[in-house]
Amino acid sequence: MILPMVRNYELMLVLRPDTVVKDEKKYHEMIKKLLSDHKYTVKETVALGKKNLAYPIDNLKEGYYVLCKLEADSIQVGSVEAKARLENSVIRFLLTKTEN
Repeated sequence: MILPMVRNYELMLVLRPDTVVKDEKKYHEMIKKLLSDHKYTVKETVALGKKNLAYPIDNLKEGYYVLCKLEADSIQVGSVEAKARLENSVIRFLLTKTEN
């Protein structure tokens, strides 16, 4: 039996700018709720704001960047990636393990 290890992760999300502009605070709460529903502990959420993309993605030239620092079991990490892929407002994401 494999025991899960709690590790620190950083999740960088690039969101569609048109969906965030409408209600920014509500969107951050939705991100926190999405992560905490899957038993992730959200340590910090930092809105980096709207920035130009290096290349167009889906005919978009800008994206809204959000950095989430979280703590999770190593077994549950795949569910974050699956949820990010299914979310229509997420253009790109990157989940990386950080040092404790």
